[in-house]
Amino acid sequence: MEALCKVGPWKQEVSFVRWRSCLNSFVNSRRETSIFDLGAHREEAIMVKVAVPGEHWEVEFFASGEVEVEVFRSDGNIQSEEALAKLLRENSE
Repeated sequence: MEALCKVGPWKQEVSFVRWRSCLNSFVNSRRETSIFDLGAHREEAIMVKVAVPGEHWEVEFFASGEVEVEVFRSDGNIQSEEALAKLLRENSE
């Protein structure tokens, strides 16, 4: 993360300006090579969802300076619309 943030070691005490700078650097670094979306799913963090071929990432930037990353990879198995119907049934409640 240090190379993306260009503001020194990420784990040091982080001011709002440095935190915003790091988040902006990360988003700008992905702008040309992926699709991303910003969200706030936790009160103390901003999540960047990144979609690249075959996987997507959930990257959370916390006000404390911590960064959490979760990676979801495709197994390459392409399914039919029946799979969508099943997913919708399983997650409708």
